[in-house]
Amino acid sequence: MRLTVFVDARSVLHRLDPRVKLAVLCLFCVGQLLFNDPVFLSWSFLALAVLAALGRVLKPYLVGTFLVVMIGGLSFFMWPLVLRMRGFGGPEIWLYGAGMGLRVTNILLMGLLVLLISRTEEILAGLGRLGMPFPAVFALGLTFRLVPALLATANHVVEAQRLRGLRYDEGGLITRARRYVPLLVPILAGSLGAGGQGVRFRSSARVLHGSAHAGAGLDGVIARAGLAGRCHHPAVARSGVPGIPRAVR
Repeated sequence: MRLTVFVDARSVLHRLDPRVKLAVLCLFCVGQLLFNDPVFLSWSFLALAVLAALGRVLKPYLVGTFLVVMIGGLSFFMWPLVLRMRGFGGPEIWLYGAGMGLRVTNILLMGLLVLLISRTEEILAGLGRLGMPFPAVFALGLTFRLVPALLATANHVVEAQRLRGLRYDEGGLITRARRYVPLLVPILAGSLGAGGQGVRFRSSARVLHGSAHAGAGLDGVIARAGLAGRCHHPAVARSGVPGIPRAVR
């Protein structure tokens, strides 16, 4: 089950420091919020496609672009409707709607491009180096993994139920919604199980990393984990030192 959109390709964009990628992402988003000219935003839209080609991720980028443009299209039609209800009219409302749609589209596409050329671990490491507190980085890492895991698990469960003859595309809206309710338990259970593996791995890695930087070595790692003098593995028993295998020493 793939939990990331990252594409492993050898390109200049992939080799950039994650802090540089995050800085460019922030500057790009600020620039999009400062301007509402459809012409300027259109050039930004084309520039992102060029960057995707340079990063050798053009194909998945175009697939994501199709979905993101649908969201931007909603903004393009909604803003003129809202402005017309407030008494505005003329072609300016459509230009404003086009600008807002392109603004939303470009920001989402820039985020997609960063995810395509960066591993999740690189993004989290960059945030940590920029000074973000560890609890915030840890929560963000869980989000990056649990959301794709939730979608993948939901797709697997729905497909399995369809193979068993359950139809989700029949009946009214309320009837369809009721058919999805019993699926919430296996979907959440499967997603939390996949996310829990990442939590345990990251927690262990944090203990090891913190102990190494504290200068405690392997003794400190065992002491932090509460295993000193309690490990009964045969290799430990033969070592003569409580909690430290001979092979490691």
